Amino acid sequence: MPDTATPAGRESFNRIGAIDHPFSWAFCGLSSTKGMVINMKIAGDTHTHTVACGHATGTLTENAVNAARKGHRFVAITEHSGAMPGAPNYWFFNNMRWHLPQMVEGIFLLKGIEANIVNIRGELDFPEDVMAKLDIVIASVHFSENFEHGDFTAEDYTDMYCRAALNPLIDIIGHCDDPRFECDEERIVRAFCENDKIVEFNAASQKSRKGSEAKCRRILEFCKRYGAKVTVSSDAHAAQGVGEVQSCIDVLHELDFPEDLVINADYDRFCEEMHRRKGLQMT
Repeated sequence: MPDTATPAGRESFNRIGAIDHPFSWAFCGLSSTKGMVINMKIAGDTHTHTVACGHATGTLTENAVNAARKGHRFVAITEHSGAMPGAPNYWFFNNMRWHLPQMVEGIFLLKGIEANIVNIRGELDFPEDVMAKLDIVIASVHFSENFEHGDFTAEDYTDMYCRAALNPLIDIIGHCDDPRFECDEERIVRAFCENDKIVEFNAASQKSRKGSEAKCRRILEFCKRYGAKVTVSSDAHAAQGVGEVQSCIDVLHELDFPEDLVINADYDRFCEEMHRRKGLQMT
């Protein structure tokens, strides 16, 4: 893996063969069939927003209170990054880790970011030195002015996701079910699995990304086949939406999706994942 902290490393990173990259199964569960979903609940929400992002309504404390009411153990605050209009600035994210408390209303607070994938090279829009300090990094594509639009093909968008998967700072690939970014779903799931990325099943997609449900189901089937890890999240932009993921759980049940691949379905499993990735102590 090239050192993306240097210009030369970033150039090498952008040329890497996500297209013909040899596939390994180091982080994959290889078609896990254990622990099928029956009455799954999540231990915490890995993707929420607050008023700090410029277009959400809840506060950090309100998000934590609603998480506690749902019996959660943690909540992730993952504000949008620089290219999104109204997003917090560099210093907001730089100071999160040091100035926000670890526990709010008895809920473990994860300080994170939803960074934007801004072009078909899979590049993000935020400085690496700050992202490296955060507890959790989501990388998402948004169909807005912050993305480099053009006459791109499904192969281009596939390569975009595969290149993003090579970025070691990314933990979660956010809502890759947007049908406006048509891609080879099997190939991107294999890239995510190979590069130890968690695939997000986003409850907000059905409302905000029209036509996403069919694509999401196909992606989940490939996650099931290759043993890719999944997180179920609300993408809440209001405090009352934190943890509202029943629609996702219903789909997982319909697909007989293995519960042991859902990292936030069990608190101990999630804690182990975060300790392995970030050295974070949540217990």
